[in-house]
Amino acid sequence: MAKSIWATNLFILVSLCNSASLKPTPIKPNIILIFTEDLGIARVRLNGKDLSVIWARPFEVDVTNILQKGQNALEISVVNSWRNRLLGDERLPAEKRLTKTNIQVKKEWQLLDAGLLGPVQILEQQD
Repeated sequence: MAKSIWATNLFILVSLCNSASLKPTPIKPNIILIFTEDLGIARVRLNGKDLSVIWARPFEVDVTNILQKGQNALEISVVNSWRNRLLGDERLPAEKRLTKTNIQVKKEWQLLDAGLLGPVQILEQQD
């Protein structure tokens, strides 16, 4: 099998070098949004760009390539839980209910906390 020109030239170059210096490449940190509390399901948009739908831990979104110097517009849309929807419908007359399901609402069910419940952190992470 014939060697490629690249592989041959690289081999010669490495064979003839007795010293080398490598310049360190600056590592660009990633900028991560971290949601500290459970969200349920949330859509995250930054500067008009859809970034992610998050629904499971870790509740994190990488915003490195979208973040701008100066002001940024962060939008977080949180969807309520299915349980809360069913409990809400249970309180309505049958003709005004929005859900149709075979799930039976249990008397002991309470509304779950919903929405953006905790702080959002912005962190730099090195790769």
